[in-house]
Amino acid sequence: MTNQEISILLIEDDVDWAKSYIEDAEEYIKVKVVHEIPPRELIDLSRLVERYNPQAIILDELLQQGSDASYLGIDAFKYLSNLYPSLPRFIVTEYPFGAELKNFTGGYGYVIRKIDLQKTEGYKEHHFNELRDAVNSYIGKKLTVENQASKLKGIKPEQLSDYTAKNIARLHFLLDDAIEQIIWFENKERKEVQLVEVNRIALPIDSVEPFLIPASDEIPIPLLVADVTPKEWVKIEKSEIPLPDGWDLGKMHIFEREQTLREG
Repeated sequence: MTNQEISILLIEDDVDWAKSYIEDAEEYIKVKVVHEIPPRELIDLSRLVERYNPQAIILDELLQQGSDASYLGIDAFKYLSNLYPSLPRFIVTEYPFGAELKNFTGGYGYVIRKIDLQKTEGYKEHHFNELRDAVNSYIGKKLTVENQASKLKGIKPEQLSDYTAKNIARLHFLLDDAIEQIIWFENKERKEVQLVEVNRIALPIDSVEPFLIPASDEIPIPLLVADVTPKEWVKIEKSEIPLPDGWDLGKMHIFEREQTLREG
């Protein structure tokens, strides 16, 4: 698998830096890098991902310096994390220890230290090996995900059961290593599957605000998903953080990561 050419989407406003990065990448690993200037809106960024179908995406933390992007690289990371949770994501920064990047590493997020890439001996080799390994892991996991997704083929909202919800949870565990628990809130009045993901790198919240994931080839039922930290989930269980209407703690089903994957 390591000898296969890997495909990378590089979102970078500095054309000269992008050219230099591509030259270095091609020297160290077998890779095809597509460079794009950051589009103005995040939705256009997701369209680029759909167009090129990369095996990893690299974003500059400061995308607005040489483009008309309306967002920062960290905003794009959060957005893409929801849409493509298993896709390896790298962020290029001159400030690797900044507060904005505190919760970035872990899961499928990686930091590229720009100054080290230029000046620190051995860092280029380390980075490109990390990039290649992340993609190879993604490819292997994708095959496992495809096998798991086949168990959900043709499922309709009215057929939702504990077994189906567990298969959905198992698929999400496979897609995101940072998820520790998934809680399904049974609600026969909605077509969407209501899930809380207890994620150790979730961003802090004051209230539970689920986002909609439309039906897809992998999961043919729409999902309403809320990401919370383990500490926040404890508060939710104690009703210290309220749930949205229709999310009943009395009708929740808890799926633990290790047990759910083991039973798969």
